[in-house]
Order: sequence, then C-alpha cells, then structure tokens
Amino acid sequence: CQFVVSEDQDYTVHFADPDTLVNWDFVEQVRICSHEVPSCPICLYPPTAAKITRCGHIFCWACILHYLSLSEKTWSKCPICYSSVHKKDLKSVVATESRQYVVGDTITMQLMKREKGVLLALPKSKWMNVDHPIHLGDEQ
Repeated sequence: CQFVVSEDQDYTVHFADPDTLVNWDFVEQVRICSHEVPSCPICLYPPTAAKITRCGHIFCWACILHYLSLSEKTWSKCPICYSSVHKKDLKSVVATESRQYVVGDTITMQLMKREKGVLLALPKSKWMNVDHPIHLGDEQ
C-alpha cells in the first residue's frame, strides 16, 4: 500500500530508513492494490466513500459511522479484529484492482538499478553512467 501524507511535515527520516513508521496523523489517504475489489464487512458491498482503520480494515463511510454511533464511548472495537477504532483515525482509502497472474501468463519484467546507499531504484535503461561529469561553465 501507499500513503499520501500531508506536505507540511518533514519526512527525511523515511528516506534514510524506509522501515520507519509514518505517523498516522500525517496520513491523508491510503492507496492499496488488490487482486479483487474489497468489500465492506458490514454491508458486504464494495465500499462507498471507503475509509480504512489503523488496523487496515476497509468500510463504507456510512457503515462505520453508524457502527461507531452505536457505542456510548468515543470509540468502538473493530468488528473484525477488535482493535480500537476512533472516528478521527479513519482515513480515506482508494483501492485499485491489479491483475492476478496465473501459470502460463507472459510477464514483461524490467531490469532496475540502484546505487549503493540510495533507496530509489530506476530502470537500468534510464541510468546514466557519467565518466566525466559536465559542470556549469565547462567548455565543450
């Protein structure tokens, strides 16, 4: 999955260590790829105005709001895993369906290259090996 985060924060620590958790309060939207369209565990239909909990379960906005309103507390237990669910912690989620490959399918792969100590990998075809870098002011 991918997180769309608020832009007014400093995320440099995540470039150095991708395993560092992102503060959930900074997450604006979650994007997930799935082989099938998720269904809301309350109404059993594809989620309308989908929301995701901290524990990763996806619900319709109306379904989870109704569920939360049944409790006298400010939170309820997740109907799936019983983790605490607070209305303020619900985030928008967008699910995109990805193709599920089966035995015999042809898959086109692309060779990637990453410099040592760098987290970003680029396609090898776009990689530039520069033996003699050009600097501003150099004559050609």
